[in-house]
Amino acid sequence: MPWPEFDYESHGIEDPRIVQIEDTYYLTFTAYDGINAPGYLATSKDLVHFE
Repeated sequence: MPWPEFDYESHGIEDPRIVQIEDTYYLTFTAYDGINAPGYLATSKDLVHFE
């Protein structure tokens, strides 16, 4: 996966955390677009493809 993939990641991401609950992986991270640093959530079933 190339980084940054989205504009809101243009200045990087930090603090990634992955938790598995049953058969789903949850990835939380903070992204920085140069002004804001909101938190994000992505989910995956295989740790390769995230939504």
